Parts: sequence; C-alpha cells; structure tokens
Amino acid sequence: MNAAVVFFSYEGNTRRIADDLVEDLDATAIPLTVTDTGDDPEIYTWRNHVIHVSQTPTIRHPEFEPEEYDLIVLGTPVWSGSISPALRSFLDSQEFFRRRFALFCCYERRVGSALSDIRDRLAGNTIVDEARFCTTERYAASMTRDRIREWARTLCADIPGSGVPQEEVALGRKTT
Repeated sequence: MNAAVVFFSYEGNTRRIADDLVEDLDATAIPLTVTDTGDDPEIYTWRNHVIHVSQTPTIRHPEFEPEEYDLIVLGTPVWSGSISPALRSFLDSQEFFRRRFALFCCYERRVGSALSDIRDRLAGNTIVDEARFCTTERYAASMTRDRIREWARTLCADIPGSGVPQEEVALGRKTT
C-alpha cells in the first residue's frame, strides 16, 4: 500500500499523530506550511496567537500527486469548530477523483463541523475511516501511541493488498 499523510499542525498535536501514522503506515509525509496569511478581518485569537479562520492562505508542501497513493490520510486541528485554513487551501487546490481517504482531527473542546466539512469537499471519493483526538489534559489518553497504531492497522485492513491480516485489526475496527 502506498499512503500519504497530509496534515497541518499549529501547536504540534496534529504533527505528533501524523508522524506516528507516517511510521505505522510507511507513508509519505506531506506537511502543509502557510506562506502568506494575507489580510483577513476575521481573526480568532488562541492563547496569544492570531489565527485566521475564514481565509484561504497560500500554502506550500512537498510535491503531491493524488493518483500515486492508495490511501490519503488528512489531518487538521479544529479551529473554531472547523478545519484549519491551511487544509482548506490544500483541498481547494487539488482535484481528487475516486481516491480513498482517512480523516483525523485534533480538538480541545468540540469537533464541530470539521470532519463533515472535509467530507463535503471530498464528494465522489471514499472515506474509509475517521478519528478524533482530544488534546486536553483530561483526555490526553485519546492520543496514546497504542490508539494511533491500532487505527493505522485498521486503515491498512481497509486497503486491498496492504498485507495486514484482518484478525490483527478486529479490535480497532470502526463500527459506526
């Protein structure tokens, strides 16, 4: 299986999960970097950081050809109940046709519409699974290495030819 993990991370939580997935899936990391924030009247302040929520910033990332991958994992922090502007820019700049995706987000209070926003932008493609990782201290266990590894095994089982036996992922299967 040839996989890519495309992600944006602001505080490092999304990067940590993405790095673990890259290792577990033997995937290509595609980190998104904002190169220009432009001018935006809608600003969201978070812990003394200014975050532009509604804009579509200019981003850069390593070369990416969607058709080269059997699975594309998308990761984003949740900002004000939505996906990060960097991931929004990435999705708006790509054309996806009949690709397989897995989605994950890192959130502190609520997921909001983040994952449904991504699903809407990927109409016509297959979403094989989704994961939500709460980053507050109380729920930090949701980001444990074992949980991420288990989710990676589940993703491998969803892709034909990945070489992961079904019995290895039985406990990690999403049932909803």
